[in-house]
Amino acid sequence: RITFTAAATIFVYTIGIGILNGLDLWDPGHDTLMSHVHSGTLGWITLGVSGIAFLMLSQDREVGAAEQRQVVVMAWALVVAVTLYAAAFLAGDHIFSDRIQRPICGTLLFVVVIAVLVWMIKAYRAHTSRTAARLGILLAWISLLVGSVFGIVLGLYTSNGSVPGLDDETASRFADAHPPAMVIGYLLVAAFATVEWLLHDKAEGRAGFVQMWLLFVAGIVINIG
Repeated sequence: RITFTAAATIFVYTIGIGILNGLDLWDPGHDTLMSHVHSGTLGWITLGVSGIAFLMLSQDREVGAAEQRQVVVMAWALVVAVTLYAAAFLAGDHIFSDRIQRPICGTLLFVVVIAVLVWMIKAYRAHTSRTAARLGILLAWISLLVGSVFGIVLGLYTSNGSVPGLDDETASRFADAHPPAMVIGYLLVAAFATVEWLLHDKAEGRAGFVQMWLLFVAGIVINIG
């Protein structure tokens, strides 16, 4: 409920910018548009996916009080980190001239995403029904982690014009891999996993598992490309 409520709130923010811009009633600046983009994929969508993951990996499984408290803390941590990340783009260079707040807030969100992934792996392994949908949502979150790494590199590259330890061409290529990692490897896998869960979660056979792995590998291949 925490993540879904926050997702709906952020959705109002990002879609409001999109509608006003689309109707030519307002011409937002580049920083506002970047906040609009990231409050979508890494905003309401990721909060929605996390809410689905919490439901999916807790369904038909006994969850103790300690684990419930842990999930509540992670949910609030996601809300705070996502909000700060969207705000970091909105702030532009008004706080720091090099916009270093973007990779900083990105790293904070990255740490929270790792914490959620650790819980997801434990919950998946503890579940007696390891369905294709549950595998898919886990693979989607791993792809989110990969995309976040590229996003942090992109943030460092745009703020400093370089990334420590990487030459300019390599850093640029890492930055280019960020959008496809988020869209194909993450969003598509999460969407297919959700559909699998809602339509035929109890279906037997390997077809669903093959589907999830193919989508996940496709995202990795696109990243390499």
